[in-house]
Amino acid sequence: MRLSFRFTFLLGLALPLSLAAQVFPVESGSAWRGIVYGIAGPIPVASVMCGDTTINTIKYSKIHQINYGFDGVYYNSFYRGCIRVDGQKVWVIASGLTEEILLYDFGVQVGDTLHLQFLEFDGVLDYYTESIEQIEIDGEMRKMIRFQTSYGIPDVWIEGIGSIMGPLDRGFFVIDAQPGLTCYLKDGTVIYKVEETQACESGLTCSIISSSEDVPHANAVKVFPNPADAAVWVESDVYGPIQVDIFAADGKLISKAEYPDGQMAQVNTKGLAPGIYLFRIAGKDNPSSSRFSRVAVVR
Repeated sequence: MRLSFRFTFLLGLALPLSLAAQVFPVESGSAWRGIVYGIAGPIPVASVMCGDTTINTIKYSKIHQINYGFDGVYYNSFYRGCIRVDGQKVWVIASGLTEEILLYDFGVQVGDTLHLQFLEFDGVLDYYTESIEQIEIDGEMRKMIRFQTSYGIPDVWIEGIGSIMGPLDRGFFVIDAQPGLTCYLKDGTVIYKVEETQACESGLTCSIISSSEDVPHANAVKVFPNPADAAVWVESDVYGPIQVDIFAADGKLISKAEYPDGQMAQVNTKGLAPGIYLFRIAGKDNPSSSRFSRVAVVR
């Protein structure tokens, strides 16, 4: 994979310029386009920062995912989490959860090892820092940090943009649903492309986001184990029956079913092919309480 930039410098050259760069963009209007590569073909996906929220007196910026079908037609959006920047570190609270995890640490040095949790999925992976360079993007010098991971999948973080796997998908690896960043935009302007020849459409604005999916931590929900095999448990704070809709990565509704106990329900996933699915969980009598969770099925 070729990274697009005009100049590459050894770490240490033009360092004062690098220190001025923002480690991760949290302002509304920051947006990422990407592709999820699967056996069935590539599926477009996007993320956009829209608004902020306060949790335990701490201010966070909200990030949403926008999903498309194979044909590139929009089919829904959902709130994935909220982010804050603290010095060289970036922290995130996933949708439906209350504890933050470390998303990025741009203060690492060559030889350092990071122990990172996945955003929605169970497990921890190690990131081994292999090299740190300087690249120029949009007139600013940014760090470009290359890692090897404990899964054997390399990753690259770019200061002010995030992972080349996507802003929230660093380290993620499922054979039939591998995410990849296409480009980063700010207020509709293309700032960076992973490959110069790739298209990068504008049009990513907060007007796309559904207001019903813009309430952090309302009706918290947990789906486990994740990744899943034959079944998952859905745990929520909804009293009474719930409805669970399962969508494939291309937006197709795979199944929908009602469960009598919203606080703990077992959902059969035995009939699902390996891949990434979007679970929509809502109180049976309150569809506006919908919460979304990404679930990986692996075997």
